[in-house]
Amino acid sequence: MRSFFTYRVSFADCFGDSVKFRVSNFSITALLLFFSIPFVARAQEVLQDIEEVIHMINEIRSEGCNCGETYYPPADALVWSEDLAKAADLHVRDMIVNGYFAHRSPDNKSPFSRVADITDSFTDIRENIARGQTSDIEVILSWMDSPGHCANMMQPQTTHVGLAVRTGEEVENSHGTAAPYWTMKLGKATREIDQKTPRAIASVPENNKDDLTCLELDKGGVLDILNEVRRKGQGCDGEAGSQGPARYELNWNDALEEVARNRAKILAENGEEVGRGDDRKLKRTWVSEDGLRMAHYIYEKSSFDFEDALSEWLSDPPACRRITANSITVAAVAAAVKGDSDAGTENAEAYWVFMFSIITPESMKDEIISGLAGSEITVYGRENCGKTRRLHRELEELDIAHDYMTYEGGGEREPNREKMHTAASGADRLIGNRRTLPYVMVGNNMYAGFGSAAVLYNAVRTL
Repeated sequence: MRSFFTYRVSFADCFGDSVKFRVSNFSITALLLFFSIPFVARAQEVLQDIEEVIHMINEIRSEGCNCGETYYPPADALVWSEDLAKAADLHVRDMIVNGYFAHRSPDNKSPFSRVADITDSFTDIRENIARGQTSDIEVILSWMDSPGHCANMMQPQTTHVGLAVRTGEEVENSHGTAAPYWTMKLGKATREIDQKTPRAIASVPENNKDDLTCLELDKGGVLDILNEVRRKGQGCDGEAGSQGPARYELNWNDALEEVARNRAKILAENGEEVGRGDDRKLKRTWVSEDGLRMAHYIYEKSSFDFEDALSEWLSDPPACRRITANSITVAAVAAAVKGDSDAGTENAEAYWVFMFSIITPESMKDEIISGLAGSEITVYGRENCGKTRRLHRELEELDIAHDYMTYEGGGEREPNREKMHTAASGADRLIGNRRTLPYVMVGNNMYAGFGSAAVLYNAVRTL
């Protein structure tokens, strides 16, 4: 296994100072703990953090990178493809079952033909493979340290990516293979492809450790407490300001609860440290359910009492602002502990996860339709911006007439991008962060950063 420091130096060349700082902040103790965790736990972590892997790759692409002696300039972000992930998974399985490690299979299938067997939506197929790496960051680092694999991830014409990982213990084989095998597929889309939730990555063994337990919560009681906090508003920034009453009550979401429970188990198993203040990072993950694609979460290590964890969150401005945010509409809470959940000793601690996302509530849809009826609406954004597409789909589902204009995000200004900037400069009001997509023009008011019809309508209604 290569040393962490060799990886860190080459990886930093592609990321810049901000990421170099983050990677180099691992302590030796933390690294030893990480690599001593049984693979089952790490594989589960890979499955949970697949969106973070894509984010990591796109950070590299956005900065530009030296692959060996060749410099590749910044490139557009990649979008997940379930078809590419399926082709990657088939290759992973084939390598394990047939006992080889190569791009071309014993039956002479090439990386392109494996994708062509599944879809004709891609051209310029590229493939990265790896064997033995036991974490997502380790496999990305190893590919970035290889000029050829690195170049594959930096091609400017590439639009989509899929990834799969399986272990030899998971796929029955006669070769005694137990190591993880990885395959990444990259390609250029030949036509418009609908965004998909990245759930096609190979499944991994569940974390069935006997000493991990999720607490049984009173969901209704937890939701009542959260909504009471949101109704009252909260002084999240002390004297600097106050978070007013939230406009929406939270609804409990079972799919978010399942993801939150898995995340809480991983946190408890790995003994994660909880950041405070500016060190409290907002985490992201994918949820496999219609209407939900990306969810965010924060976590806390506290007693078995939810109100104790909530008190910790509300006393920390970044966490407080997330719990009381106007934009969120669905949430779930979970907690996991090592050992017996009935122990209830005075010093017992659990890992609490607050998972949240945005779905336009059914109760609001008629009001949204009537409120926006007759309005001239245009949605602007980048072609591969998930929020832009989500808003477009939601407006289509609500049968709200609107124009939909995207641009590819190349180096030169494109017609729709020019239209977006012209509309923004001529708007009566510009509301939101102008750097955040999508842009939405309603009448002659421009809204920036609104990712759902519910949030957009609320902004329109309160003018």
